[in-house]
Amino acid sequence: RVSFTGNGNGNGNGPDGGTGAGADAAASAAADGFPKDEQTRTAAREARSGMGGRMAGAGVPGEKSEDFAGSTRRLLRSMRPERAGLYAVVALALVSVTLTVLGPKILGHATDIVFRGVLGGHGIDFGDLHRVLLAVLGLYVAAAVLAWLQGWLLAGVVQRSMMRLRAEVEEKIHRLPLRYIDTQPRGDLLSRVTNDIDNVAQSLQQTMSQLLTSTLSLVG
Repeated sequence: RVSFTGNGNGNGNGPDGGTGAGADAAASAAADGFPKDEQTRTAAREARSGMGGRMAGAGVPGEKSEDFAGSTRRLLRSMRPERAGLYAVVALALVSVTLTVLGPKILGHATDIVFRGVLGGHGIDFGDLHRVLLAVLGLYVAAAVLAWLQGWLLAGVVQRSMMRLRAEVEEKIHRLPLRYIDTQPRGDLLSRVTNDIDNVAQSLQQTMSQLLTSTLSLVG
């Protein structure tokens, strides 16, 4: 036979060691004039939301996207005003990667100069070697400057796009009825407006740059 004991605060201990928090929530809901079943559903949503936030903070993926392809298409459509900046980013990435790929090929000429001088017995032509090394150094410096400029332009494109997205979200929240906001878990709307948009901005800024440079480097 299993017995249940409780103290004066309404906290009971069951066979699984629970604390009776659900009973407290139901009692509080009844005292506030809310139906118990509605309060129970709200508490469950808040618990799931809190668990998702804690898991995401620990590095564990949260909920999966319900329509990743559709969301991606809408995001790209929202970035149409930044097409000129995106074209410039692609062009800079193309030139930067091209210079980076050409660097080892030109550096190979310096190795040939050293080997010809040593094996031929007439000595190393240091003047020619210096010219090749300076050319390679210039290529790498130019590639680094173009890569920095690409990242700077991409950051501006992403942040301006996210600014428009935040404005659209704000307008949508203003159109929502108050009863919808009252039925949402605490902090859920705030998380969507701040954390989710920040995650999108960070993902775009990092993923787009890495994907573009990696693809061009592989092709080169």
